Amino acid sequence: MEFRPDSTNFVVAAGGRNLGRSTGPILGNFRSPNGPVITSIHSYAYGDPFFETDAFYLMSWSADGWCGYSNGFYSYMSYQCRTANLADLNGDGLRDVCATLLDTRWGQSNVWSWQIRQNIGNDSADLYSYSGNRIYLDTLFLTNPDTTFSAPEIGDITGDGRAELAVFAQPTDGEREILFYEFSGTVLQPVFTQRPEWSNGLPTGLLSFHLADLDADSLCELIVKTEGGSNWGHWEIYFRRHGQWALYENILPEFTPTTIYFADLEGDGDLDLFTPGQVWISLNPDAISEPFIPHPSSLILSSYPNPFNAQTTITFTLPSAGRVRLELFDVLGRSARLLLDEPRMAGEHFFRLDASDLPTGIYFARLAGREPHTIKLMLLK
Repeated sequence: MEFRPDSTNFVVAAGGRNLGRSTGPILGNFRSPNGPVITSIHSYAYGDPFFETDAFYLMSWSADGWCGYSNGFYSYMSYQCRTANLADLNGDGLRDVCATLLDTRWGQSNVWSWQIRQNIGNDSADLYSYSGNRIYLDTLFLTNPDTTFSAPEIGDITGDGRAELAVFAQPTDGEREILFYEFSGTVLQPVFTQRPEWSNGLPTGLLSFHLADLDADSLCELIVKTEGGSNWGHWEIYFRRHGQWALYENILPEFTPTTIYFADLEGDGDLDLFTPGQVWISLNPDAISEPFIPHPSSLILSSYPNPFNAQTTITFTLPSAGRVRLELFDVLGRSARLLLDEPRMAGEHFFRLDASDLPTGIYFARLAGREPHTIKLMLLK
């Protein structure tokens, strides 16, 4: 993903759409037999109306909004699942689930439990591949009289292929901060070691946080809500390089939602943004090694304006002469139009795209050559 420092990385694709039976946070994507689907949390009464429980609820996108995906429940049964996220904890290539659970059965007095459940692998779907093997974090975090811990999430911030654990810590006589723990051992014999140096560079006044790999570089970014900006706080994105957290300037749209989540809506490999009642499409699918590029003119392939109404100019730069093929595809991967297929000299080139005859939607311009590149285009009429 190429982050632009001008708040144009995401555009609203849908507002006020039906979210099905989902009542909880967007967790990310599960694999299903028909490809990736969005995962959320759904609360429902199980048998007894006073015995409420939660399940992972899978949603697929349609022209009418969100709809439930068949056979899409994975239940914690007697627990209410208040938060959860997915990451590969033990480096086996499968995403495990970290969840905060609340037992609300009669006589349980709202007992909390933090659990990481192991994914043991399933060729057809993540949904059916979680085993009974789990890590209980209760003794480590829920029995400390001097510090209140909350909001556990797992994600790889070091790039070693194994997720780290991040938690909020609120000392009785101090300010709330994010603490990171390194996982070692096995799921059956886990060891978590606190690494204070992994918090270097983070701001103060934190209200909320999430871990997600937004720029597809196998390193999680830290999305935090800080005090200020409005009564709701201000969302910022931090990336970790050379042992320090640094701020991505002006990556998110200008808004102050109460909650934000990330998941891949279209299955194109880049994470899109979800806020209450709105879906924001990411416009930047290509991975790069720098935190962001300073100006669109330095791109191999770009377009302006984007989003656009009917017409936009596609710019591409060739490091050497050769034959290039520029083609436009719709969101289903079907060719919408062949724009160019001819030899070009090295240097900068421009193509004026007139899409007045195409329907509103998301398209992809692919430049095929010695180094293929793809950009996402948003046509709004």
